[in-house]
Amino acid sequence: MPTPRDGSTTPAARAPVEQVAGRLSEEDRMLVMLREQIYAGQWSGLLRDLNDRLAGRPFILKLAGRIRKDIERINVLRRIEQRHGVNLADCLDGPGLRGDSARASNPMTQESQ
Repeated sequence: MPTPRDGSTTPAARAPVEQVAGRLSEEDRMLVMLREQIYAGQWSGLLRDLNDRLAGRPFILKLAGRIRKDIERINVLRRIEQRHGVNLADCLDGPGLRGDSARASNPMTQESQ
């Protein structure tokens, strides 16, 4: 689960993740942004939507021809966040990302693992 944006993560803990975040591909950054803006900060919602698309069930998001790669990317990004106890969105700039206090107060951001 991504860390809340309450500043509880120490700078020393965030430093390695900020380095990783700085090297994320455009595809990875897009997935973090989509998770924040469309899926209330939950990887599980985005993964469910992509898997529904693969299975031919109704889905929300249309991602052109790269669903399996996006699922792999999401699993890697989720492991980075879990391992370091941070939210990658806090390490990236862009709409709805760094410092978005609306997400922190949204009850939908509590993702179960």
